[in-house]
Amino acid sequence: MKLSFLCALLSLAAQNGLAQDLTPERKVEGNRLDCAREPKVAITVPAALSYIGAERFVL
Repeated sequence: MKLSFLCALLSLAAQNGLAQDLTPERKVEGNRLDCAREPKVAITVPAALSYIGAERFVL
């Protein structure tokens, strides 16, 4: 009985995690990047620049 209750509770917790808002935190339009989360920031780069890829690393 306790095991089935625990499984049901874990299932509900997992579903709650999946039901979170999946909208992007940032929005890109042309050469402008907007971030609505803290800190709220808008970055505009010169139109002459072009995206060539990304490199990620742990700080």
